Amino acid sequence: MNWYILFVFSNRAKKIRDLLISNNIESFIPLYEYYHRSTKSLQLKPLFPNYLFVKTRMEIGEFYDFLRTLSEKSNSLIKLLDKPDVSALKQTEIQMLEHLMDPTYIVRMSIAYLENRKAIIVKGPLKFFQDNIVKVDKHDRVAYLDLVFMEHRIKLGLQLIRRE
Repeated sequence: MNWYILFVFSNRAKKIRDLLISNNIESFIPLYEYYHRSTKSLQLKPLFPNYLFVKTRMEIGEFYDFLRTLSEKSNSLIKLLDKPDVSALKQTEIQMLEHLMDPTYIVRMSIAYLENRKAIIVKGPLKFFQDNIVKVDKHDRVAYLDLVFMEHRIKLGLQLIRRE
């Protein structure tokens, strides 16, 4: 299975995702849970704004042709990221995303406690990446990782609890 990344206008991302799905192409917008202070509730936000992920058995050339046809039909900007190391995800990048996301392509909030200023993950997807946490923002309830994906530093939801 090949994974590709498309750059799309954010206001068209869902439309293009639905169009791909209607053509039997698995596509998704990775989301992450975060704590919204004003509503005091968990909400979802795109992990990588303006990017749509696609999983298909099509090879790159066939996929380019399919996208060109789709773009003409949908009148939407679709651009396959064509940096040699980005257009098709590497196996290590796929594994990272698979560890982070649940089956609905959402990165759920992790739960941790602080010990010697280091986050110790009790539950959640950050358990696999505990050693990659470089900063914890208690106020916004997020963890910053030293992982960079598509030129974005990864920031994920983190609920802190007292150590039992």
